[in-house]
Amino acid sequence: VPGPGPRDERRRELAANEALSEVLASGYTQTPEPAQAILKVAEDYPKTAAGSRALLIGGAKFFTEGNYTEAEAQFRKYLRDYPEFPSVSEALLGVAACLDAAGKTNEAVAAYKDIVERRPNDVVAPAARLALGRLYEAQGNTKSAQEMYQQVMRSTGGSKAQEAEMRLDQL
Repeated sequence: VPGPGPRDERRRELAANEALSEVLASGYTQTPEPAQAILKVAEDYPKTAAGSRALLIGGAKFFTEGNYTEAEAQFRKYLRDYPEFPSVSEALLGVAACLDAAGKTNEAVAAYKDIVERRPNDVVAPAARLALGRLYEAQGNTKSAQEMYQQVMRSTGGSKAQEAEMRLDQL
């Protein structure tokens, strides 16, 4: 018996997108949906683009609520379940930010460094460099902090470059 065909996959992807849209839209008309409702889409529609987005959104929601342990778990689940999907970098940054916010400085430094070294031109690299610079500053490692801020200023513009410039001036 053949497996699901392309048409079935498209229908499933469409259903997943609709489910995620409904959950997210309800937050605009009522009270925002809890992270659990968002994550239900990921559970109900695994291996879909909408399911992967639901994990990232759910992780971000837990993060903004201050539940860093659960946020990290969702970002790590994304990395485990969707290693070939395009938003892996966002999940990596999510893990690093959770470690940082939870006060796990050494682990956060390692996670941010991993992004900077293995994905230097990625869209999340400037944010990782800024965070790494801030952690280096807190550790008294001024030279490494300056290096991170200078890299941000060379690699990007806008608010991230302005923040890097401000931090450099303060050093």
